[in-house]
Amino acid sequence: QDRLLSLPENKKFAEVQDPHKAPWSFAPVNPEAFEFVTELVDELAASTPSPFFHIGGDESWDVGEGVSKAAVKELGVGKVHADYYTRLVNYIKKKHDRRTMLYGDMLLKYPEALEDLAKESIIVDWHYNASKEGGYPSVETIRKAGFENIFVSPGIWGWANFYPNDGMGFRNVGEFVMAGKRHGAMGSITSSWGDRGAENLRVNNWHSYAFSAAV
Repeated sequence: QDRLLSLPENKKFAEVQDPHKAPWSFAPVNPEAFEFVTELVDELAASTPSPFFHIGGDESWDVGEGVSKAAVKELGVGKVHADYYTRLVNYIKKKHDRRTMLYGDMLLKYPEALEDLAKESIIVDWHYNASKEGGYPSVETIRKAGFENIFVSPGIWGWANFYPNDGMGFRNVGEFVMAGKRHGAMGSITSSWGDRGAENLRVNNWHSYAFSAAV
């Protein structure tokens, strides 16, 4: 997404308009940006038949630092996130008759977002570390906020590596999937990212995926 927004014709859709800073998030209060995002949604929906549509929505740290600054000051950053996500949820339901999935990290960071987000949303709760004492309380937090539909999403620790770190990944997958089962999650989505220049070759990941399926 940051690369998409770095293109000259797309920079106007970014939250941060400072030419000395790299773009990261779409500006959630920019109507043109929302229209552009829905065009992307339409294109992807047409090419991927499914009852679901995953909008991502994670790691939008810069919201409030640029175009949305006034709205965040007035409403709060959580409310701005929730309003934007809910607009997308409603659009995807009306236009494509699909249920929207989105990552839960920003909702957990700003709890007011959990209160205001459309409850039919499917929250994908991602944590890539092995559990500390008490397990993964975020699953119960999301459930108590009124969301019946949750996926847990562990990771195989393939980022920044040529080969997954099984010592971290297997424990994360095993413990987090079990936490999801205890709280009635819909399922699990095991993540593998090629961040920070990792080759992340698919052939090296199959055993991690097999382990995840077995769990």
